[in-house]
Amino acid sequence: MRISRRFFCLSATSAVATASLLPKIGWARRASALPLTIVNLCTGDSVSGHFDQKFCRKLEANLVCPKTLQQGRINQGLIKIIFDMASELGVSEIKVKSAYRSARGDCTPSHEKSLHESGRAIDLEVPSDQLEKWSSVARQKGAQGVGILRSSNTLHVDVGPIKRNW
Repeated sequence: MRISRRFFCLSATSAVATASLLPKIGWARRASALPLTIVNLCTGDSVSGHFDQKFCRKLEANLVCPKTLQQGRINQGLIKIIFDMASELGVSEIKVKSAYRSARGDCTPSHEKSLHESGRAIDLEVPSDQLEKWSSVARQKGAQGVGILRSSNTLHVDVGPIKRNW
C-alpha cells in the first residue's frame, strides 16, 4: 500500500500535536486527584482524602456541632464545592470554623432557619489577604451564598436556595 506524502505529513502533525497535549491533560487530572485535608478548628481533628462517599461520611463524623457535639449531615454538593475550590486555589488543607450546627446549638433566632442546621453552609478560616480571591472562586464553583467576615478572617460558603453575597 502506498501512502501519499500529504497524508503522511498530516498524520504525523496530528500525532505530534496530540502527544504534546497529553502531559498537560495528565497533569490536570493528577492535580484534581490530590488528597485534601479538612481541619475542624473547634476540635482540632482532621480528615484527609479524596472526594467520595467514604470521605463525606468521615467528614460528617468530624464536623460536629461545636456546642452540642451532635453529628449531622453535610450536603455533598457543598463538600464538592470545597474540593473544587481547594483544587483551583492550589491548597491541600482547608480550615473549618463551623459547618453543621444543631438547632439547639445554633445562635440564630428560632424564627430563622440557618443553613448550617441543614448542613448546607460552612465557615472557613482564610488568610485575610486571600478573602476576596477565595470568595470569587467559591462563586465560580457554584456556591449560592458567599459572605466575608473580615474581622475574623472567615469565609461563609453555602448552597442555599438564593444567590447572595455579602
